[in-house]
Amino acid sequence: MATAPLPRWTVADAVESDSCYAKLHILELWAGRESLSVLEVLDLDIPVEDRMLSALRMIHGHPVGEIARILTLTRVITAYALPYEATREWAKRWLSGEDRTFASAEVARKAVSGGALAAKAAGAASAAGGAVGTTKWAWASWAARVASRGPLEALEAERSKQIADVRTAIQSYEGAS
Repeated sequence: MATAPLPRWTVADAVESDSCYAKLHILELWAGRESLSVLEVLDLDIPVEDRMLSALRMIHGHPVGEIARILTLTRVITAYALPYEATREWAKRWLSGEDRTFASAEVARKAVSGGALAAKAAGAASAAGGAVGTTKWAWASWAARVASRGPLEALEAERSKQIADVRTAIQSYEGAS
């Protein structure tokens, strides 16, 4: 099976990506390399959130981006929507692949009321349905917020899990070619 090559980023690509980094800093991070792979971007010595968002920008629209999205959302939905009664049936349908529509995710989100677990279940539905946020990677931001309600360390831990999901997605994609 022929697969699209994994994206690589040049300094110009990084600058044009709405990066919060100045071109000089990007040049330093590239350290003379012509381009970086997604995995090399994930290994940069920058904050975990910046690595994750850069990787998401790189893989958006590429099949590996969809694999990473499904891996992350499966983990978050399993942890937070599946245990909650109001979202359990929706979560089962989403996890089985039977129904991953925006409409069903919205119904699940609206069915939730009160409490911390409820907020996480509703957030998982929002992330899955793309109900919140307009960016191409809103699902990842919402998944991080859902899983990390609490201290900053929890947010960084979730971003680290998302990075592991991207790495797994790349391995899966490369193994399929």
